[in-house]
Amino acid sequence: MSHLNRINHQYKAMKSLKETLTENDSLLHVDFSENYLCKYPKDTQGVHFGASRPSVTLPTGVGYSKNFKEAFCPISESERHDAASVAAHLIPIIERYLELFPLMTNLHLLSHGPTIQYRNKTYFYLLTQLISERFPQLLSITHNFSEAGHGKGGPDGVGGAL
Repeated sequence: MSHLNRINHQYKAMKSLKETLTENDSLLHVDFSENYLCKYPKDTQGVHFGASRPSVTLPTGVGYSKNFKEAFCPISESERHDAASVAAHLIPIIERYLELFPLMTNLHLLSHGPTIQYRNKTYFYLLTQLISERFPQLLSITHNFSEAGHGKGGPDGVGGAL
């Protein structure tokens, strides 16, 4: 019951946050998809018998602002899913949103909470030092974690569509 109660509370809180965003706020709902094996237009016989194909990582997400919603999915050859790679993927996305919304001063991040990616001291160090130093116009950055196994919603839909 406590697990379900936390899920219900988190969904209500995130819905309320999305509905009350101002022109100074943006919410990025992010997730790392699995690594995808690339396919060739025409496979050779060696591919069918164990030859390795290149793989890519597709970090998916949905960005929200007051009157704006957009799905995004950059592509990366890096198969890393650690804190440094999360920060590296977030920087160009934040740059894009700052171009779209120059008045943005508050950034809200939402993700599930795997320890290796988001919920660790390295990630929070990078978030509070590197990202806040690189984007001084951001006066506040929050990171909200959803209950384990829940809350991926939009980013999973983007990954499923791709």
